[in-house]
Amino acid sequence: MSECFSRKLRHVKIHYFEEIRSSVLELFKERIPLSSRTRVREKIYREIYTRKIDRSYDKLISMIRECASLPLSHELHMFYKELLRLYSLEDVYNEMILRCRNIISITRDIRDKYKSLIKNSSNKEEMKRYVREFIGRILSVAKRKLRDKDVDIFKKIIRELSSMPCFEEDVMKIVLTGMPQVGKSTFISKISNAQPEISVYPFTTKKIIAGHFIDEKKGIRIMLLDTPGLLDRSVEEMNEIELKAVAALKHMADVAIFLIDPRREFYYTIDQQLKVLDTVKNLLGEKKFFIAINKIDISSEEEIAEAEKKIIDLGYSKEMIYKISAAKNIGLTELIYNIYDIFLKTKT
Repeated sequence: MSECFSRKLRHVKIHYFEEIRSSVLELFKERIPLSSRTRVREKIYREIYTRKIDRSYDKLISMIRECASLPLSHELHMFYKELLRLYSLEDVYNEMILRCRNIISITRDIRDKYKSLIKNSSNKEEMKRYVREFIGRILSVAKRKLRDKDVDIFKKIIRELSSMPCFEEDVMKIVLTGMPQVGKSTFISKISNAQPEISVYPFTTKKIIAGHFIDEKKGIRIMLLDTPGLLDRSVEEMNEIELKAVAALKHMADVAIFLIDPRREFYYTIDQQLKVLDTVKNLLGEKKFFIAINKIDISSEEEIAEAEKKIIDLGYSKEMIYKISAAKNIGLTELIYNIYDIFLKTKT
């Protein structure tokens, strides 16, 4: 099972240069406990200053390592990569990681150079000068690479990407779509094995709701996603940020289900809902698409038949249409199993 990138980011600590500088200098000033019992002053000084270099270097690297160990954008799942690209943050993200790696590489060479100088020195004052030069040089490297404004942007990127619910790349993901109040949240809560997780969609104020359907006996694991305020309106009603969010979402979704409320008393007419259906299908591209006529427990047969006919008249096949009641848990499991089987066939 692949590691959850969002969860990993929640534990990543990105430091400003002043934080690093203060920590390194504070450690540098600490008294060095000697391990050697030698009485030769030259060796004592050499041990003290060599250990000061190692300790200072290790402190700096410990505060850079988490940044440096993050994957570059080309190593990320396409969803995250597309988010960074659409919001023009891919170069910023990669550049900061490469800078952190560069700091480690450059300061390692500086450390080795000054340890060698101290090793070959027999003069206390000279050793002291070398170690002070060393501290100045490694902090100068970090200062050049870690400008506050760049760190600010990078910290925001990490914070935003970490807000996503965890999704496993080897698990089928179903995105629920449809107009507001058609029953998407009810669908997820009824079919999920646990309480759905509510998070914030990166770079937006929109929520993203994630549920999981798990059948251990059959080895089935499915993630269900609902994005209220994104896939429930026409393109004309979406702003630029929302359009970008949807464009990235299509890289996460394996399958989409569009829920329809067929009742004539519903706030949105069937025609309005079908207009959004067409929008969503175009936005999600070539994803496998299914339509679920919901609320059949409180809809008349005539209303259900009318909705089905209008859907078919738009060119959707009858095999794509399911009739369910999310509130009463009617047809949900059958729908999920059928979609899973169809998805598996397309993967083989």
